[in-house]
Amino acid sequence: MRATSENSPWIIRTKKLTQALIVSGTLNVSLLGTFFYFVIKDKNDSLSIELKPLTTETKLPSASNLEVLRSYSVLSYQQLLLCLENQDFIEQGIKKRDLALSCLVAFHHFNLDKALGGIPLQKRSILLSQEKGSEIIEVPVYPGLTDYQFQAVVHFAKTEKWPFTSQGLFYELKRSIPPYHSSLINAFSLTSEYHSVYMLFSKTGISCSINQLIDLLCEGEWIDLTNFSLSQRVALDLSIERCRLFLLAYLEKKSKTAALLLLESSPEFCLQQLEDRHILLFFDLFNDSPCLLKNLSKGLLTAPRTDAVWKLAAQALGYSQIPTKKIEKPEIKKPLYKTYKVQVGDNLWKIARTHKVSIKEIMQINQLETDKIRPGRCLQIPIREGTGSLPPGCQGWHFNKRFTINHNALYP
Repeated sequence: MRATSENSPWIIRTKKLTQALIVSGTLNVSLLGTFFYFVIKDKNDSLSIELKPLTTETKLPSASNLEVLRSYSVLSYQQLLLCLENQDFIEQGIKKRDLALSCLVAFHHFNLDKALGGIPLQKRSILLSQEKGSEIIEVPVYPGLTDYQFQAVVHFAKTEKWPFTSQGLFYELKRSIPPYHSSLINAFSLTSEYHSVYMLFSKTGISCSINQLIDLLCEGEWIDLTNFSLSQRVALDLSIERCRLFLLAYLEKKSKTAALLLLESSPEFCLQQLEDRHILLFFDLFNDSPCLLKNLSKGLLTAPRTDAVWKLAAQALGYSQIPTKKIEKPEIKKPLYKTYKVQVGDNLWKIARTHKVSIKEIMQINQLETDKIRPGRCLQIPIREGTGSLPPGCQGWHFNKRFTINHNALYP
């Protein structure tokens, strides 16, 4: 009975477990003894440090803010984005990433205000002259931006398709070759500068597509567009006269789109009120396509213009030979006009009486819907026969003595 109990499975398992615990305890005691031995031994050893002479001198930053800014000013947009991660100090607490951001804003028109949600920022300025004797540029610096704000700037630059200001979008359009990218057109059409021009054309009823309007603006300069936008904010003028003056300003900059819009929208205005220098610009711009000036040329041949205008108009219609016989002077069907600036206290009745014309004529010529006028507006007043004078440089109707023209063919 006792032998059977000693050979039972539980007793055998208990003996094996006891033996394993004894072996484990022996190993733990041995490891602890070895550990304490080496700890006590290392504690008694003396600490020896070998001092070596300094062979290389520490290099302090030698470049100034102006030098770093000058070197950054010639970098591309992508290169400056990489420099936004450089947190090395230069001087006066300004880091290299601060100057990289300054160059993005000053030279690439990066929209920092939109990138940071329009929060007010501390701002300084550094005057930069890239070359001796060149124009001095005021570059804004934004010190004190946090790491989180720089992360927001980088994220905006990498995720936004066109992360530029209105001026930057304008220059992107000027650098582009038509047809323009649709997303770029959409981005620029949201700017206040574009909206001021769009409102002028839409209110005056002049037909002009968005691509044609952008072509017009790109044929001018940014300063022209921003000056017009500022003037419209001060005194909103959506009259047809303001639109014509706007197109004339671009015509003087040799804008082909402005010339085409004037011809299509205001042919009578071009014929009767434009100066000879503007007419000469038409012939210069459409030298390769004189068919566009056919109707204008017919009217110019019966208008009091200079010899240079008459000659170009005749050439546009195919007349270039000097005549041998005199042709009767054609009758002027359209009256001449003069410009009158409305003064304080003026009304249509007073103006009509002064210039001996009717109120209805003034309202019809100037496309007035009511008889209310404000000071400063320019009105076109017809000149009665015998009360006006011909423009300078016109020498009567001696054009008939110089070109053989069948006026019945011009005016069937």
